[in-house]
Amino acid sequence: VWKTAQTLMESLSGVATGTADLLAAARRGNPQVALACTRKNFPGTKAAMKAIFCGGALPHRLGLSETLLLFAEHRLFLGDETAAQTVARLRQQCPERKLVVEVSSVAEAEVWAAAGADVLQLEKLPPAEVAAVVQRSHRYPHRPVVAVAGGVSLANAEAYAATGAQVLVSSAPYQAPPKDVQ
Repeated sequence: VWKTAQTLMESLSGVATGTADLLAAARRGNPQVALACTRKNFPGTKAAMKAIFCGGALPHRLGLSETLLLFAEHRLFLGDETAAQTVARLRQQCPERKLVVEVSSVAEAEVWAAAGADVLQLEKLPPAEVAAVVQRSHRYPHRPVVAVAGGVSLANAEAYAATGAQVLVSSAPYQAPPKDVQ
């Protein structure tokens, strides 16, 4: 039991340290940026959530009921419904939920920002395109939150944060090496 507890503590200490390091790198680019970690924690434990809290991050959606997340795969089933119609329908059906729309281009972000999405989750866009989305998001009275997801790491967190995105979403801390605990 002792060895299992030590191994768990070492792994979680690595996650907390990896989270803190990633957040520090991001805050060099933008001191106001938030870091959210995905649910891709290691199997068999939710204790990694506590580790990311200790590292200064928040969980990115602990469950499916927290927000309405609209992926491209979901949008295939909208038929002739426009983005604005989809946003209006979802707001009417679930008025207490924020609408997060994952987009993979500046043009898609523009469409969903104009339609009134609360959060634009940019999937694997390079920093220059993220900066363009952030700049264009200022045109809309509701100012959608810009979240960068997909591939955010220690190597690029500062550049992504410098774009002005408000949130970086990453699973990188879960890959951090364990810390030695004696």
